[in-house]
Amino acid sequence: MLHLPYVKYVKPMKYMGNRIKILPFYAVIYLILAEYYTVQYATTDEFYERCFFYRLCYMVPMFLLLRMRMYIGWTLSESSCMCAGLGAYPANTKPRPGHGPTNFAALDKELRIFKCEEIENNPRNENGSNKKMLIDFETVHNIDGYACEFVPTVRVGMRSWNMTVQFWLAHFVYKRVPVKAARTFLTMLVSAFWHGIHPGYYLSFLTIPPTLLAEDMMDAAFRRNTTLKQQRIYDWFIWFFKMRAFEYMAMGFLLLRFDYTISYWKSIYFLHHQVILVFMAIGYYYRPKEKHNES
Repeated sequence: MLHLPYVKYVKPMKYMGNRIKILPFYAVIYLILAEYYTVQYATTDEFYERCFFYRLCYMVPMFLLLRMRMYIGWTLSESSCMCAGLGAYPANTKPRPGHGPTNFAALDKELRIFKCEEIENNPRNENGSNKKMLIDFETVHNIDGYACEFVPTVRVGMRSWNMTVQFWLAHFVYKRVPVKAARTFLTMLVSAFWHGIHPGYYLSFLTIPPTLLAEDMMDAAFRRNTTLKQQRIYDWFIWFFKMRAFEYMAMGFLLLRFDYTISYWKSIYFLHHQVILVFMAIGYYYRPKEKHNES
């Protein structure tokens, strides 16, 4: 992508400015919360002497801190790529995060038009190339903060987080596992190993497959074949579950050690794991009944 002819004409500051304008908001939230909440406190005896409700709610600001830290880091990394011209492709090639262009016929057409313009020395707009060529940096787009916060399900929320790595995992791990039932488990195992060797990563990532299964069972039981109003009510309910699920699993990311993570989860009675079992039971009981044709 560095050697595409139009890259030298792209002015990245406009794109970078649009991307980093949210950074002060992230930074303010992070700095305020970091002043009052630390993961180290969740490893102390004093913390476990607190009431159950305090321990349960502590994971809310901790996950918010983690999100703000990751949002800041990923936004800055995207901006660095933009400054270097990495990920600049014509918008009509329909680039996707981590993948790049998906419409290669459109890319080839844009490159041929660009070469003709260079020969004719025609003026170009600030995007590089002719006035009809619109550039985007979707290829290096790594975090969709709005989707992470507001999409209703764990599955879609995960796809909006670290999107370039999500593409890599889906393309090179998930799709290559021959046993369909084992795909999610093995992909999460690889993802945990990619993050490191701390047990907290594995405890968190291997909680995702049963979480997705419970979510799918509830969706099949209560969302499908319902009215738009009922779907919206369900989406708000499952969004609440999604956020609590991510907060619960985020504690493994932050505490890292096996004993710290298990101690925290035990102090809140492994609540998310209990919810998973309840959702599976409810989803199974209210599952759509198969219709048998009368002979």
